[in-house]
Amino acid sequence: MTTHIRRQTPYVFLGQTTSLCDECLTLVPAKILSEDGRVYYLKRCRTHGPQRVLVSTDAAYWRLCHDYLKPGDRPLAEIERMMDTLVASEGEPDLL
Repeated sequence: MTTHIRRQTPYVFLGQTTSLCDECLTLVPAKILSEDGRVYYLKRCRTHGPQRVLVSTDAAYWRLCHDYLKPGDRPLAEIERMMDTLVASEGEPDLL
């Protein structure tokens, strides 16, 4: 019986995000990797191929900042929904 030894990667996968291609500034998917105490984005543009970009020289500090930030939301959509609710509940505005 033969066993396959699983190869270890030299990095730790931290997550995924969307980034920009360094050449054409197109939105591209990016993997967030930690290697040797540094954080990199590994991204692939259809036109310019794979790119590896240093994001932080201190992975612990990057993690601290990442954990502190809240995920993005859509405040404009929430405000529009609130305004629609307000107009619907009050009806037409009074004319002077």
